[in-house]
This record gives sequence, C-alpha cells and structure tokens, in this order.
Amino acid sequence: MFIFAGNTYLKSVHFFQIVLNKYITKMRNNVYKVTNVFLISWLAFAFMLDVQASSQYYGIPGIRNFSRAQYSGGIQNWSFTEAENGLLYFANNNGLLEYNGSTWTLYQSVKAVNRVVCNDGNRIYVGAFNDFGYYEENERGTLQYHSLTNLIKDKVKDFDEIWRIHKTNFGIVFQSFKAIFIFKDGEIQVLTPYSGFHLSYYVNGILWVYDEEQGLMQYLNGKLKTVTGGNYFIGTQIWSILPLNDNEVIIGTSNNGIYRYNGQKIMPWNSRINELLKKISALFGKKAK
Repeated sequence: MFIFAGNTYLKSVHFFQIVLNKYITKMRNNVYKVTNVFLISWLAFAFMLDVQASSQYYGIPGIRNFSRAQYSGGIQNWSFTEAENGLLYFANNNGLLEYNGSTWTLYQSVKAVNRVVCNDGNRIYVGAFNDFGYYEENERGTLQYHSLTNLIKDKVKDFDEIWRIHKTNFGIVFQSFKAIFIFKDGEIQVLTPYSGFHLSYYVNGILWVYDEEQGLMQYLNGKLKTVTGGNYFIGTQIWSILPLNDNEVIIGTSNNGIYRYNGQKIMPWNSRINELLKKISALFGKKAK
C-alpha cells in the first residue's frame, strides 16, 4: 500500500490511498509487462491520470480521496509512515497529521513545515526547518514533542530543512543539504558536506549520500567516503537508489537515466525505458513488492 500527497501535477487531489496489486500484469498499450519492477514517479503519475480517463485498463488501483476539510491540515503532505500500532502519520505543512482509520488529528508542536516523518517503536521522528526530534506518548496518552537540536549545540547553527530521516542499524539519521545528524544513545554525530548534500538513501544496510563535489558517497566506520567510481556522478543529481539484490543497487539520475552499481563498476541499466528516462526528470523511484 502507498499513500501519495497531492502535488502540482495533480492539483485537484490532496490524498490518495492506493492499493496496488503485488504484480501489475498489464500497463497502457501493453508495451511493458511488469512482475517486479521499479516504479518511477512520472510513471505513477501518468498511470493515475490514465486511470481517470479510462476504465478499460487492467490493474486499476482502488483510490480514496481526503480533502483538506476532512484532515484539517495544510495543502502539502511531504511523506508518511505507518506506526507499529497501525496508525498513519503524515508530514504536513501545518504539522504532524495522525490518521487512525476514521479520524484525523493534527499536532503542531513544531512551528514549521514538517518535511519528513519516520517511526521507530513508540517514537515518531519528524524533521522541519532548523529543527528535528520525535513525538512520543506522555502519561496522558497524547503525543508530546521532544526536540533533539539541543544535542548538536553550536556544531551547526543553521542547517536549513531536514529532507530525509532513515532508521538504520547505527541510529536515526536526519539529513539536510547542509548537514547529516546521526542520533544514537542520547548523542548526535554531525557530518558536514564538502560542498553541499543533495539527498541520501538507506539501501542494503548502507547509507548512501550524494555530495555535489565528491559524487556518490557511503557512510562507513563513522565517516563519509566516496565509493569506487563515485566521482562519475559529479554534476549529475541522484534522485533514487534502489536495491536490485543484496550486492547491487539501481541508481536513478535526474537526466542521465538509470545505472546499475555493484560496488566496483557503474553500468547503464539495460532497459528499453532508460532512453525515455534520459529525456525527462525522474525525480522519484520505488521498488514494488
């Protein structure tokens, strides 16, 4: 199951609750048959628009829409997570949205746009402008916010927006374009870029980071290091990294298509769709389960 927030491509829709079959056996014009594929965002958006235009295609997802009047939040929803108790949480312009299947609750302890949300046990981690931390139930059973920025002290005063949060085997990672913060056991490690970070990914147990000056990097032994061949991507923004198998990943770039990487060699992904992706901006990728 996936939840998508409305964006500029689908201005009239605010929320989608989309139930996707495990295997999509037929797509438009029968050009690509899919069993276990990587769904690029532009394909998802195009597919949903096609569904609105025609009901003759196979694999049509079930959609339930929620208007702003129903969820009582801001117009943009940036990310979501499902907690262990089944509740859904959304990073919204106006705060943290909670949905229990019937009612919505808005938490506004963070006085900035909530860009990203992630859960770990009983904690709901959030990131915003110059702030990050977690919500946790207090003795009254309501969520209470705890900022973690006091732990970084004066190491980074202005780190801007938090764009990614990863739950890893070495802690909770908060990433902005100006810094990466790794929270574990009540302490925070701060990593700064050579020039500027773009986005980060936690795939196959590895934290992958794109640095504008160094290219593709990994977090290893407490430090960021450029991977073998990583400087190939200097000047080419990476927008997705997905697991191909335990030892290989798929790397999606903004305008240079998709690549396979096995830790030693970078190879263009041998797919008919790759040439098309080079002509557009593929800004998001997700592996279908």
